[in-house]
Amino acid sequence: MTLFISNDNQTLLYEMIHRDRAIHTAFGSQSEPKNAWFRSVIRDFYSRISPNITREELKAVNRQVLAYMIRTLKERAPLATNIPVTYNTLKREHTPDYDTIQNQYNAMFDAPKPTSVDFGEKVEDTAITNMEELIEHHKKQREIELQEYRPAVNHEIEDTTRIKILQDLPEEEVRATAIPEKKVQFTIPTEYTHLATEIEIIKTKIERVNDTLLNLVELLTRGSSTNS
Repeated sequence: MTLFISNDNQTLLYEMIHRDRAIHTAFGSQSEPKNAWFRSVIRDFYSRISPNITREELKAVNRQVLAYMIRTLKERAPLATNIPVTYNTLKREHTPDYDTIQNQYNAMFDAPKPTSVDFGEKVEDTAITNMEELIEHHKKQREIELQEYRPAVNHEIEDTTRIKILQDLPEEEVRATAIPEKKVQFTIPTEYTHLATEIEIIKTKIERVNDTLLNLVELLTRGSSTNS
């Protein structure tokens, strides 16, 4: 079925022509003669157009139909009598009704054009931000690895209870209870030595990676400034 006689298009034409006062003047409250006249106009135009028309051609045909309907309705309308002539009446008579109908039709039929959006600057900013986040994430991962491989440190705990007791004793007894100093010698196990060496190697690698990433960010920043 052609687009012209589809239910949607006929409903559109029917609603548009009813927005003009000429159809109410010509037919008044007589629905049957009005509907018969509408069907006859649709039938007449359908017999003269191609059965396979595009949407652009349909818009042109609809404009012709509405213009024809308004013209014939004004011819059918009885001459108005005893109507006071005012400024608004003269203005309506000299203003083509079809122009208003055509503007309303275009607003209902034509689809709005999508607006163009420029994403260029946003993409560059996002790329630099992601690179900085990558560097920060890389640093945090390496710090976590260093914490895992770092040997545990034994903190010296002060015996506050013994100090308080010694403060209350006479000086002679304090000297008697003094603990003689002992020189303690200990050797660092070989595995700890290797572990410390590996930690230093990891630190050096992290510094190199950070330097490389910072240089990359600087190059990207210069490139974005040159393009803009």
